[in-house]
Amino acid sequence: MPRRRSNLGRRTRGAEAVRRVIANQTEEERASANERNRQRMAQKRAEEAAERRAARLEDARWRARRSRSAASDLLRSQQNERDRLRVAERRQ
Repeated sequence: MPRRRSNLGRRTRGAEAVRRVIANQTEEERASANERNRQRMAQKRAEEAAERRAARLEDARWRARRSRSAASDLLRSQQNERDRLRVAERRQ
């Protein structure tokens, strides 16, 4: 049974494989691969930006809901306090 290969150089071996592929490419293939990578990264950045925008919007909606409910709670407690004062005045 063959011995298992060490895992210590796994990143180096992968990098060497990529370098070999690049070295064997023609200039047109290299330019095409670079363009594909550029477009892929641009697409990825656009998707991440859209996700961040959606998360920001959702967070803003959540904060608005919280502040509205806090404002309505405050208004309700003020009205209740006024009602209590009116009832207390009538009793006297």
